[in-house]
Amino acid sequence: MTAITFAKAFRRHVDCPDDNVDGATVGDALDDYF
Repeated sequence: MTAITFAKAFRRHVDCPDDNVDGATVGDALDDYF
């Protein structure tokens, strides 16, 4: 499991709550998140 947490500056413009996702790479984790 990988924890996804975005900076406050980004969350100010986009709804993206913290989450745990599967992924071997950053790209895999972001694909799973979005």
